[in-house]
Amino acid sequence: MRSLPLVASILGRRYGIQVQIGGTEAYTDGKTIHLPSLPVEDNNLLPLVRGYLDHEAGHVRETDFDVLREATLTPLEMHIWNIIEDWRIENKLASIFPGCRQNFDWLITHLFGSATPDVSATGDASCILNWMLLTVRCWDVPALSTERDTIASMVDAGFPGVRQRIAPLLNKVRTDCDATADAIRHARMIVQALRKQVAHSSPSANTQRKTTKKTTVRDPSDGPAAVEEDSGYYTPERIRAMESLLEASEDTLPKQWAQYWLRPCNKQTAHPGPQLLP
Repeated sequence: MRSLPLVASILGRRYGIQVQIGGTEAYTDGKTIHLPSLPVEDNNLLPLVRGYLDHEAGHVRETDFDVLREATLTPLEMHIWNIIEDWRIENKLASIFPGCRQNFDWLITHLFGSATPDVSATGDASCILNWMLLTVRCWDVPALSTERDTIASMVDAGFPGVRQRIAPLLNKVRTDCDATADAIRHARMIVQALRKQVAHSSPSANTQRKTTKKTTVRDPSDGPAAVEEDSGYYTPERIRAMESLLEASEDTLPKQWAQYWLRPCNKQTAHPGPQLLP
């Protein structure tokens, strides 16, 4: 444990990084890495420390905090940016230090593999965010595909058409996301796609177009569940759920799996995001 600052400095390519342990969150401001209180008597202590430290050191090394600060993202954009940026920095670090890949995969499986989604909450738009999260995590840990597909069925049942709009944008992240600015750009495109889906699915929009024929789009990287184009419009309740998600504040963003998130954090500007819990 005493060697953690040295390890963090090597991984993060920055001299003098401090490591603090306490609380329930893992985050970094680029200079200090905060790790949550960890179970000292637990056999998982060492892999937890390795996974958390490697992840946050990846943010220190790869995340451009100045670009993030200047972007002034909305809470929802920040949430989606975190999903993308977490994947990007982990893969960047693993390409330099191959041993980190094993640490990341273990931590991802440990945190997300034991989560049980509430399948009854099909009207909760947070399932869209959880599906995006697990879709991205499955790129490196395919064992999470069952959890991903469960959430996908919830999205399709509650908000048909959403996955068809978002899946191609997520897939572009895998080949076109080399920097923090790229992750920001992709996050904004996804939020714009969600706004378009709301406009497309409103009752007023439905009266101005013919009922669309259902089509099934199969994307191998998107899992076995089909992606459907909605054939009608959303109920007023579903429209309100989507609008609430789009306009969510830091305090009202869904937090179903927020406690599992790993994030960069700029304490000076207090950037909102799904991981900034009260």
